Amino acid sequence: IGNVSNYRSKNPKICEVQFSSTNRYQLSIHSTNDQDERYLLVMKGAPEKILKNCSTIYVDGCEIEFNKYWKKRYEEAFTELSNHGERVLAFADYRLPLNKYPRGYEFDCDTINFHVNPYFEYFNFPTNGLRFLGLISLIDPPRVNVGEAVKKCRSAGIRLLMITGDHPLTAAAIARYTGIITDHSTTELLF
Repeated sequence: IGNVSNYRSKNPKICEVQFSSTNRYQLSIHSTNDQDERYLLVMKGAPEKILKNCSTIYVDGCEIEFNKYWKKRYEEAFTELSNHGERVLAFADYRLPLNKYPRGYEFDCDTINFHVNPYFEYFNFPTNGLRFLGLISLIDPPRVNVGEAVKKCRSAGIRLLMITGDHPLTAAAIARYTGIITDHSTTELLF
């Protein structure tokens, strides 16, 4: 790909829906510097949010149906990564049909507070029928002294709560790692 700044300048962002803790994804639409005149919609975020918008998957250079087999493979990979305390992001894309979204189309990504607006119905572009591209995982390890702090709190009789925006499997793995959850803990996961 080369220099990221050069790549971005050749594929300018036309509009963006920024990530928030409510929508749990980020979406942008780009004009591209390739032979395909169609706009490119790209989406990344919480796997459960991205997956429900995908109908195909990109495997070995081919776009195929995102069927039960591939969804099971995805679920296995996601569960394994999450159970190790890794934060998982999913990625998808979609080439917008040129006949519906010609060059110069006015995309409306600025719908005010769409994620909390009870009257919001939809964007003026599709967010489903996407092509699932894959997962990445990130490790954001707890601070070195967290385990010791947890022990001190427990010995002082303090009940511990962990509040996070992570997926419950990731949160549980991190809580086990830091000692917030032990074999003798009473654990409640609230969503």
